[in-house]
Amino acid sequence: MLHALEKNKTAYYRRYLGYRDGHEKRVCEEDEITSTVFGPLEFIEAASVFQFWSEVFRLQGRSAALPVQAPVRYKFKLWPRHEVEPDAHLTFFSAENKRFDILIEVKWHAPLSGKNQLRLQWLNYLDEDVRQNCWHVFIAPEISAGLEARDSGNVWKIGNDERLILVSWAQIRNALSKCQGRPDGLARWAALTSHFLEKIGIRRFNGFDKAQKELPVAEILHLWSFKGLTHRFTGFAVAANELPKSEIDFKLFFKE
Repeated sequence: MLHALEKNKTAYYRRYLGYRDGHEKRVCEEDEITSTVFGPLEFIEAASVFQFWSEVFRLQGRSAALPVQAPVRYKFKLWPRHEVEPDAHLTFFSAENKRFDILIEVKWHAPLSGKNQLRLQWLNYLDEDVRQNCWHVFIAPEISAGLEARDSGNVWKIGNDERLILVSWAQIRNALSKCQGRPDGLARWAALTSHFLEKIGIRRFNGFDKAQKELPVAEILHLWSFKGLTHRFTGFAVAANELPKSEIDFKLFFKE
């Protein structure tokens, strides 16, 4: 799929943008995207796979969570069978057999399967001893469902660590960009996967640097604080409605 898309040999990706041929009763968008993006990691060596997830953690400000010892092997499972099935489970092992687990739930324009889906994955899928060295990563186009899950009962707090990490697909593309200069198979996977995500509408956040050159400072501050200090920043929708349409082009904030 990734190679066919690179060479313009398929339009299959259009199904993830909402196109339908009228023959399929159900399109398993999330499962197909999960397999396309993360499936190839099963064939890449542990240190390289760990490098990608290290970039994800660093971009989330979670570098301190990363183990000091580099992994020498890892296990990778997609949709491990269980009462509450996560989308993927990675376990990294150091030379001293110390483990570092990442539990992954992927969403693509669909709600969680019940408001307790993430909570049940964390409590029922993982044994208590595994949770001590595990991080739960929720990936979606936008992370509001993850915020609601955490606010409804935060079971991910272990010591001073918040073990639920909420990652947008745009941030996944940012992490992929950090891996593309490597001299190994990870770089090739990162480039192909980033191209795939671009084709299905995921643009990397460009920050405010470029926008500052083209927008008045007052508008930048308005975008940053439109919900006030007591509310989370969740997007540009409210600000877009409050600003005259001619004053702002939101493409300034995103990269292809």
